[in-house]
Amino acid sequence: MPKQNSSEITLTVGIFLLYMKEFWNEIGHYVDSETNNLFLESGLTNIEFADAYWYIRKENSDVLKCSKAIWEILGYKQPSLQNPNINNFLSPVERQIAIHNVESYFNYPTGRFKDTLKFQQADGSYVWIERSGRLITTKNTDEQILAGTLTNVTDQKKEELDYIALRKELEEISQHSPVILFQFEMDTYQKMSIPFIANGILNLFSNETVQSLKTNVQEFFNRIYPLDAKALEDGIHKSRAHGTPWEFDFKISTPGGKTKWYQCNAGTPIYRPDSSTVWHGHIKEITKKKRREEKLLLFESVVSNANDSIVITNADMESELGPTIVYVNTAFEKLTGYTSDELMGKSPRILQGEKSNKEGLAKLKEAMDKWETCDVETINYKKNGETFWARFNVVPVFNQSNELSHWISIEQDVTEEKNKQIALEEQNKILREITWLQSHVVRAPLARLMGLVNLLNNNNAEASELLPLIEISAKELDDIIISIIKKSEEVNFLKPISGE
Repeated sequence: MPKQNSSEITLTVGIFLLYMKEFWNEIGHYVDSETNNLFLESGLTNIEFADAYWYIRKENSDVLKCSKAIWEILGYKQPSLQNPNINNFLSPVERQIAIHNVESYFNYPTGRFKDTLKFQQADGSYVWIERSGRLITTKNTDEQILAGTLTNVTDQKKEELDYIALRKELEEISQHSPVILFQFEMDTYQKMSIPFIANGILNLFSNETVQSLKTNVQEFFNRIYPLDAKALEDGIHKSRAHGTPWEFDFKISTPGGKTKWYQCNAGTPIYRPDSSTVWHGHIKEITKKKRREEKLLLFESVVSNANDSIVITNADMESELGPTIVYVNTAFEKLTGYTSDELMGKSPRILQGEKSNKEGLAKLKEAMDKWETCDVETINYKKNGETFWARFNVVPVFNQSNELSHWISIEQDVTEEKNKQIALEEQNKILREITWLQSHVVRAPLARLMGLVNLLNNNNAEASELLPLIEISAKELDDIIISIIKKSEEVNFLKPISGE
């Protein structure tokens, strides 16, 4: 703005004072000197509307004097109207309101008079006019007159009515909605408020607090966990700056001391002429959803870090491949040598081969056809072709509709255990042979020796003939004992047997 010199300022003030003097000369004969200052003060207060002035009588609201600007607002030509009653420009309902407002002010003239009414224009349409003025008294008759200005506030009134209609609509919708509808506002000074919020919010705040939220949202942010509150506030400012919607999840402490999760969604911001910004959106509780997510994260952590191998497949029982892999954990990758990406969409049969347990796998298929759990032990094949013994438990998983959705298999590498088992079985076989030797082979020569000893006892004359026989039986018994010792040595030094 160019800088004005003192002479220009003096000229401007002089013109204004001349204008005010002319205006005062027109109405001065109605007022006494004591109220002159009041009316002059009123004119200065509304300097931008000073050309649309009017004043009316208390008794019947007749227009005593008005400026040309008023007729322009109403769409009339000034010469066509001679002292019209201002009430003629109002609808019947508005007329009663106008009379009541004026009478009330004349009876209790405190402060400044102001109301907003719907006036009918010359073409039949309506405009919203704000009347603003003060009470003055005539000098000669002591008649009380209401004098002031008129301002066309149709645009602001329409915006206000649209807002009221929107609130009514939001209230009606909110009664049948599981979410909490709201209107969020930030003024030009970045002060935030919630002019409208559905009654569902009373589950979180008292009615008194809800009323305070209409002018200040600090209580709302105080109830939210600090980190969530900071993220939400930053997101709102970002939405205003970039004209984007916003969505945030946050934890809040309820009046009962419980912690609940809520999600706040707001649409694209609306920028008003007064530089304020408005969002419309909704709040919904997502505590159950968050609890499920936490359980899933916990489950994923447990599964990912489990020592046992875990495989999850879909429930496709009709296709040629059958159920295909949708997840494997790290332990399964380490065991088989396959990566997760290599296994996705593949059948678990990729691990089977010639030495796999055909009977056990047939038992598994039968159980899966019946949607039943099953335990199986079989030889599986790693990516490099190496075999290993696997014991796995297959369990069906059902969705909320009780429909089969997935299969989960928990597998263990039991190669070492199976080696011990096979070794034990081989040892048992050898021990059974030793037992048979003890019970049959050893007893035969021993029985002969016992018989020969009995003969010696009964007939000493034949001892020379019996001694060779005794020697033969003793040698035979010695061979048997040596054989038993060798078998025992085989048991002691038996080596583990591989999966192959």
